[in-house]
Amino acid sequence: YPFAAKSNLDRRPAPPNSLKNKVLIVDTIGELANVYGLASVAFVGGSIAEVGGHNVLEPAALGVPTLFGPHTESCRDSAEMLLGCDAAKLVTSAYDLEKTLDFLFDNPLKTADMTMRARETVREQKGAAQRTLAALIDELPVSNA
Repeated sequence: YPFAAKSNLDRRPAPPNSLKNKVLIVDTIGELANVYGLASVAFVGGSIAEVGGHNVLEPAALGVPTLFGPHTESCRDSAEMLLGCDAAKLVTSAYDLEKTLDFLFDNPLKTADMTMRARETVREQKGAAQRTLAALIDELPVSNA
């Protein structure tokens, strides 16, 4: 796939429409949340190397079909949840990534289904912090002070 690195575009902007149908490698800090929503598919690259992964829920929450590698130590529960709902795909090599991208681009109905599952899976998790806090409070001993 033809690609462009975000850091290069920061130094020399691309002409209008020149990035259409290209892979954008976001190799800058703090910009993923702004870019994920523009993507047709997102590959969470920090998960391909043994660095523990990055947040796989960010692109999924925006309804972007999400792909990630095997190293999801920092987000294992989220990755397993998305995989269990068929809302994301695990890729283990460059070849696997290419074949998965080809499949998604060639199968818009499957991609739309994956998008819907991703949004729904993340939506179902909203309010988890409040539910956890309420459960913890219920377990605390009552004070007579």
